[in-house]
Amino acid sequence: MAEEFEFELVFALPPDGEHDAFALSDAVFEAGFEDALVGTGHAGLLGVELELEGGDEAESAILEAARALIKRCRRALSCARSVPTWCLSRMSPRSSR
Repeated sequence: MAEEFEFELVFALPPDGEHDAFALSDAVFEAGFEDALVGTGHAGLLGVELELEGGDEAESAILEAARALIKRCRRALSCARSVPTWCLSRMSPRSSR
């Protein structure tokens, strides 16, 4: 059985204008992360907290999530050349309940 873990990705958004918080939240949900916590409270940043199963493949699950979010966020930002940069802010195993 794969272990569940929580992690947070923080995206630095392109500095070419204002960003619609609702469009960015919609992009996260459209990427398939309906249970994500989305933070848009800091100008120029998008925080996404996720819970996924990964076990030994945690790194690939994180990279897949980041790629899916970048693809959707690019559409929401309407900038074909600008790509949000990202970093892994926090990761921890989720304790079984």
